[in-house]
Amino acid sequence: MVHCGLLLSAAIGAVAVSRWALTFIQAETASRFGLIQALGLIRTFTTTFADEHDDPPLDADDLRAVAALTQDDLRAIDRALLASSSADWRKVALVAAVAMDAYPDQYDGIPDVFYSQRVRDLVSSGYLEARGNLYRMRFSEVRLTPLGLGHEA
Repeated sequence: MVHCGLLLSAAIGAVAVSRWALTFIQAETASRFGLIQALGLIRTFTTTFADEHDDPPLDADDLRAVAALTQDDLRAIDRALLASSSADWRKVALVAAVAMDAYPDQYDGIPDVFYSQRVRDLVSSGYLEARGNLYRMRFSEVRLTPLGLGHEA
């Protein structure tokens, strides 16, 4: 019996669903690998140079946009981040993207990297638990702590 695990890959930057990818092939099906790959059922992911570095710093325009935020704005962004988090592990990039969508017009010029920085603040404050490198949002995950589950930022 062939056991395969399917993974839905998401293009986090665009928060768009890509295509199904075959992620696991048992040893007895290895001979069929060439056929499966030829049919396009496997999507090959490669690490690019950009994947090997931390998220970029905020540029001058980003810093101006962030400097204009009020304490109420920061609380709203934190609430959106907590609302997009879960008791289960979620990629920081997904949490940031969903939170950005909570106020699409109000915080349009605020980049995802800033949301990722706010996630680090929420981890430091004890509302989120993290694993992975929080300076690389695509390679880290967070989940709500008991404090985060019962808190409205």
